[in-house]
Amino acid sequence: FMESAHIKDLLAHLRVVANPRDAMSWSRVLLLVPGVGKQSAKKFQANLKEGFTLQKAVAALGKMRPQAGLKPLAELLESLQAPGRTLVERMNLALTYYEPLLTQRYDDYPKRIRDLEHLLTITARYKELRSFLNDLSLEPPASLADVTSPTHDYLTLSTIHSAKGLEWDAVFIIWAAEGRFPAYYSLEKEEEMEEERRLMYVAATRARRYLAVLYPAVGYNRQLGMTYNSPSRFIAELPPGLLETWRTEVEEW
Repeated sequence: FMESAHIKDLLAHLRVVANPRDAMSWSRVLLLVPGVGKQSAKKFQANLKEGFTLQKAVAALGKMRPQAGLKPLAELLESLQAPGRTLVERMNLALTYYEPLLTQRYDDYPKRIRDLEHLLTITARYKELRSFLNDLSLEPPASLADVTSPTHDYLTLSTIHSAKGLEWDAVFIIWAAEGRFPAYYSLEKEEEMEEERRLMYVAATRARRYLAVLYPAVGYNRQLGMTYNSPSRFIAELPPGLLETWRTEVEEW
């Protein structure tokens, strides 16, 4: 999904706002403009030095040719950096600008436009542009199934990193056992333990109404065989009044 050309095209317009020195994104944005070739894009990229800002980019675009195609791009960039705009508003502005270019380049543009509209469903979960772009880079959705919303009841399986910016009525955190969460490797370094604690906080705060933190009483270790598990220290750190302890028995098969 994220490797599709039209997805990369649209996101490139946001990436140059977040980082005006992003040479690859500038190349992609400029080569979409009718009449702008590789040489013109290369000359523009020569400006991408220390201290280069979006304002300087808009000024540089004003000196390039053909202005018929570059003027709308400059106007878009000025709109995208306007204070007070939400991320969804920025994405909609970029989509409005890009849609005519998309229809000229691809015969199957209706399908591609639907893809871009689905991308908006991800955008709506974020307030900050940089957070949105960073999360897409770290853990991009693999397909449309990752960004569309089913119309019936369903269970979402998610990593904690993928869950950033999302909320559900009920959340189940699994494997909250010592040695798993926090992981063994984090026990020796304080900074790694704090990162594990931060992840637990992120996971726990995804729940709107119900939160269940689960760990198996018995687990299997390849070296030791069957072992008894202890609950995560993060559970023990919580005030007792916040917890309601449950124990379930599973019948043998």
